[in-house]
Parts: sequence; C-alpha cells; structure tokens
Amino acid sequence: MENYAAIYVQCSKADELKRIEFYLNGETRPDFPEDVPSGEAQFVEAFEFVPVPESLKILSADALAAHFYPDSLEEVKDLVKALALFKPGKLFMFFSDDGETHHYYRYQDGSLCFVFSEIPLDDSEDEKKYNRNLPTELAKTIENMDDKGKALELLAHSM
Repeated sequence: MENYAAIYVQCSKADELKRIEFYLNGETRPDFPEDVPSGEAQFVEAFEFVPVPESLKILSADALAAHFYPDSLEEVKDLVKALALFKPGKLFMFFSDDGETHHYYRYQDGSLCFVFSEIPLDDSEDEKKYNRNLPTELAKTIENMDDKGKALELLAHSM
C-alpha cells in the first residue's frame, strides 16, 4: 500500500477558492515568484515543494476537495501550511500511512488538531479505545465513506 491524503478547503469568498485551485493545480501552479503579482510571491514559495493532487474537485462555489499520494505526513503538513496562507474558513485533512493509520485533522489556530482515528490507537478493537472527538454515529458514517473528500466535507459541516 501507499500513503494517501485528502483535504477539504472551504473559503468565505469564491475568488479565494479560485486562487487556492490555481496554486494546487499542477498545470497552473507558477514556478517562479516573478510569474505572479508581487503580493503573491509568498504563495509560489509555499507551494514550491508540496504535492500536486491526483484529483482536484470543486464541490461548490466556496469549497474544494483534493486527493494525494504523498511520500510522508510531513509533506501533507507542508501543504496544509501553504493552504493556511489563504486563511480559509475551514481546512480539514485525512491521512492514511500505508493503511496503518486513518487519521482526521482540522487546521485551527495555526496548527493541525487531531479530530479522530478510524483505527484504534492501541490496536484494540474495543470501541472505548478509539480516540474520538466526535459523536459515535457521525464517526462511523465518516469511516464508511469511500470518498474521503466527501467524508471531510461532512466532518467540516458538523464542526
């Protein structure tokens, strides 16, 4: 298996979402700071080494989801830091490390905050051992969704 990540971003303005899409998309992402207006050089630098999504989907006028196969969790954290420069209203991430972990995070107050895990953190199947900050029914619904972008959208709307 390989690493897998998904992100969900929701913005308060449609033009902010278009800028995020521009920098995420490998076909439109600029290579050099001089290729963008002077106020956007920081975005070029922030997105320079972050992964390009395997798929990018606009979910609505103010939200998008993207799916990645990153080399590491650190690579996805760098992506989240780059996205945070746009100050989105909501930013959620899912990460699976070769199928060993299935963790959901929320970007809040300048850092990634763990929300819950689909897999017990101590290899116990005991429901009480799950580290969850969600109602059990919502967590189970999210766990059973194959499209992690949609799962993140549901999570974002519940928080």
